[in-house]
Amino acid sequence: MGIVNTVLGDLMERTIHISHREVWFYVFQDMPFKQKVLDWIRIDQLFEQGTDEFGNVIGYYSIITEMVYNPEKVAGTPYTLKDSGDFYKSFYIEVLNDGIIINADGVKPDGTNLLEKYGNGIIGLDEESKRKLIEEIKDRYYTEALRLLRGY
Repeated sequence: MGIVNTVLGDLMERTIHISHREVWFYVFQDMPFKQKVLDWIRIDQLFEQGTDEFGNVIGYYSIITEMVYNPEKVAGTPYTLKDSGDFYKSFYIEVLNDGIIINADGVKPDGTNLLEKYGNGIIGLDEESKRKLIEEIKDRYYTEALRLLRGY
């Protein structure tokens, strides 16, 4: 009896048919994971810190904004870019063969384009978020590869 008709042979056969690309796409099929990544930008960076992917504060609310337009926007605190929430809701991840693209619709109802005004960095991952993403991907990649090897 040859190795082909054993458990090891079966494992070898499955290994041959699993590609890096397949595992990569399985990692990003998990919608809660994608939302978690986007929340690192929307919540951790924009809402809590008011920073872009480079760690730079986008801008600060003025006393006029606080007094005339919106008292919840306290003068001297960083912009959150969360007026109606539409910008935050528009974030999405596009999964490519060799990476991901994070995008959002930055055009407000009044025609202002947030991406043009504040730069594409407002939708990018900062260094801390990149570090978390790398760790998550490593763990998830390993888990998915094992799952596929086991034939589940």
